[in-house]
Amino acid sequence: MNEENKVFISRDKGMTWEKVSLELENGAEFFPKVITESFSNPNSIYVGGRYVPDEDDCEDDENGDCSPIENSAVYISPDWGDQWTRTNPVPKGVFEEIELEEGQELDEEEIDRIETVYVDPQNPSTIFVGTDNLVAKTEDSGETWKIVSESFHRSDVNGIAIHPENSDVVYVRVGKYTFADCFNLEDEDPDYEEDVARYCAGIYRSVDGGSSWVLLDGVSGDPSEGGVYVDDFN
Repeated sequence: MNEENKVFISRDKGMTWEKVSLELENGAEFFPKVITESFSNPNSIYVGGRYVPDEDDCEDDENGDCSPIENSAVYISPDWGDQWTRTNPVPKGVFEEIELEEGQELDEEEIDRIETVYVDPQNPSTIFVGTDNLVAKTEDSGETWKIVSESFHRSDVNGIAIHPENSDVVYVRVGKYTFADCFNLEDEDPDYEEDVARYCAGIYRSVDGGSSWVLLDGVSGDPSEGGVYVDDFN
């Protein structure tokens, strides 16, 4: 459970809650967005969100103003919230403007905001993060990040899942910002691929841990809000 700048943990199935400290530097702020766990280490907690450094951590510009550079990161606890470490910032990538439905907004300054975090079920040091602009992967608990979504037809990520028994198999759902117009596209339309990229969601699958991806057939027409899940029993 999270609130603005707070994380709460229940140790009794939600009967009671306690606020935990993320061990922020003086003056720094962190705004949690998503919380997940490690299947291979039940004591580990991962909290993705927006980190705002203390104003003393930036240099004045020529006008004498100072605005600390915000970034997105993941706080990791190996012991159910007693101790925390913060990853290095998740990369922003290159902003490519996408057409949005009326009422939807995508701020270029916050394209790296974290929408989903998924931890490798076999290796808690390997983490996939989805933002409004890309998918990033770390294999060293956030010391370094690599962008793995360069081939996607769009990169507004809305869900990640890793096969519980084969960590090389990864699924990513793209298309947080979508249009009902996707239902009206025709395969024989000469602009079909361009229109799919503009209007449609989709699910990508990787069988090599994110090194390469294939867009699955038959799912690009789903314009609904939602993530992606793997059936553990099938």
